[in-house]
Amino acid sequence: MSGPCRAVSSSTGARALVLGGTFIAPISQWFVFWLLARYGSVMEAGVFAALLAYSTPLFIAAGWGLRNTLITLRRSYPFAVYLRIRVLLLGAAAVVLLGIGAWVRADPVMLWAVLLMKVSDGVTDLLYGPLQRQQALAPYGLLMIANGIISAVLSALMAVLCPSPSMIVFGSSLGSTATTALAIVALRRRPAEPAPDRTRDPARALLRISAPVALAQMLAVVLANIPTWIVAALGESADVGRFAAAAYILTLGSLLGSALNSMFIGEYQSVVSRQGPQALLLRLRRTTLRICLAGAAIAVLAFFVGPFLLESVYGRGFTFSPWFIASLTAAALLVPGTYVLNAGLLALNEYRSQFLVVAWSLALTLVCILLCYLAG
Repeated sequence: MSGPCRAVSSSTGARALVLGGTFIAPISQWFVFWLLARYGSVMEAGVFAALLAYSTPLFIAAGWGLRNTLITLRRSYPFAVYLRIRVLLLGAAAVVLLGIGAWVRADPVMLWAVLLMKVSDGVTDLLYGPLQRQQALAPYGLLMIANGIISAVLSALMAVLCPSPSMIVFGSSLGSTATTALAIVALRRRPAEPAPDRTRDPARALLRISAPVALAQMLAVVLANIPTWIVAALGESADVGRFAAAAYILTLGSLLGSALNSMFIGEYQSVVSRQGPQALLLRLRRTTLRICLAGAAIAVLAFFVGPFLLESVYGRGFTFSPWFIASLTAAALLVPGTYVLNAGLLALNEYRSQFLVVAWSLALTLVCILLCYLAG
């Protein structure tokens, strides 16, 4: 096999690993949810979903967009500064989550398990950054796959040994911690980064530069979790559990988009640096069109099999209106293209533009929710 062919084969295999890792991580989380539904109850599954809904915005905020900044920012800062900021912000988020858990009287073991999971995932998330910037997609994908497999295996082991809902979640948390250790080992084996640029106060500069990215990510998480919060406020834990089960249809589109974002964000940054912004804009147009066509096929398939499949998998308590499934499917159709365009904005260092896109989307969503509420 010639050199170019080997390079294409290697690149395709690495992207396949990233695609597999992007899908296996949330599938592992779904597996934990399924174990809770089978070994516990709809209510206990709802408690886990509610804790995730509370903790996810907190820890997205604690991330402060640092990984995306690390990958795409043309100016270089020491990785130790990124890590120090991330650890301090994760500690603050952990304190807030413990306060929320005490306020809602969450099960202490499940609360600490979710906390361990989120802190470990937050550290690992930043460790992925240098791998993506170097376009080292193979180790990046393998780490995500390892995270999903280890978490699923440990959760299943806990379900067999001590079928307590809290211990099932704790098993998944141990998988996240193990992945953090593996990521540290993988990063130490990579080539050294070029010497960073000298800056008087790099921590303050990074906090300022990353602020629009962080705000955009926080608003995006709020946008994604608004439905769960509304169901939790107006319904019961069982309603939250049923909605979380159905929302995995929307997750299909998010997973595909997230995988494409992870594959191409480092490459897009390289295209801008070597060929200029116009070359990236032309590429984004072609890629977005292809994603929309593929997303349409996936959405149609989910529409036809969704209601029957969800009830078959979860049980009789998980029944849904076909129109409800249809609305989630339609939303899933639009997601992958937005992830790719988001990667393009980051590569262009258009951090404020990215924030404005998310802000307008959130405003439109709130207006639609208000109109639906007033209409009864």
